[in-house]
Amino acid sequence: MWNKVSVRALLIAVAVMATLYAITFLWGPRTKDRTYRDLVMRLDTAAVTSFSIRSASQAGSTFTFERDPNVQWIVSSGDQRHRADVQRVNEVLSTCARMKVKRFVGYIDLVRDRYALADTLKDLILFHLVDGQEIAIEVGRNTFSPGEVGMWSYVKLPKENEVFAVESTLSMLTDQPLEEWRPKTLVNGRAEDVIRMSFHYANDTDFVLWKDTAGWHLDDGPASSIRCDGFTPSLVRAQAHQFADDADVSGFEVSHSLTVEYASGKEPVTVSVHPTPKGYVVISSLYPERPMVFDAYRELPRMFRTRQAFL
Repeated sequence: MWNKVSVRALLIAVAVMATLYAITFLWGPRTKDRTYRDLVMRLDTAAVTSFSIRSASQAGSTFTFERDPNVQWIVSSGDQRHRADVQRVNEVLSTCARMKVKRFVGYIDLVRDRYALADTLKDLILFHLVDGQEIAIEVGRNTFSPGEVGMWSYVKLPKENEVFAVESTLSMLTDQPLEEWRPKTLVNGRAEDVIRMSFHYANDTDFVLWKDTAGWHLDDGPASSIRCDGFTPSLVRAQAHQFADDADVSGFEVSHSLTVEYASGKEPVTVSVHPTPKGYVVISSLYPERPMVFDAYRELPRMFRTRQAFL
């Protein structure tokens, strides 16, 4: 009799535990971690006419991005208005075009402070579409992805409670000051397309590097193809790091210049350096209206090398 009662009690206990486990698994607070949706949002980037970023880390400043037929994108904040860095703008758009979920991390009431999604901490991106529709996404902090390579950003849709981790640097982008949204590129294109580099120096040491099917040449003689091919990747990524909007280079001669030509037929790019009483100022033909500071100790010798560097 005792054995039958014990077995019956044991079976009842197991049934109760199984029921509790099923309830917890199917309807528990972490259920969304197992059954979350695949995408946080979709965005038709071709339909975006403008968008804005309200950045909490920049004292709540709002940066507005508008399409422009001449320079693709314009960024403005307050009374400042500049050409925008198209690469960074496209990074925002491509991230939001199909924002895939990496992990459901919790409900906003529980994690708003942990992931910087409180009202005073979060950034807000608001997209305006050609049909008048508006799409918004709230952006919190970023972290390194656990156990993986890359970054995670924590995001939430307005009027929804779920917070998701997505694989992107979106948080880093929305935290940028206005100056970082302006292009600092000096040379662009693909390294393998560069076929001619004409160096000009004020001290009469001009030379030309050019490439044909036999390799690289320096003026009328051979050059080191290894050194030239090693130089072009850094050249096409060259950037300045600070703007000099008030600089006036009129009256100051060019001390260094470099013209880069491409096999693809792309428009040649010329970079010119002007010594001024306040230091070197560099101007690229990519953005001639945008003078920038050029560091005499790091940036100048990195781009403007001697002929011996290519032999």
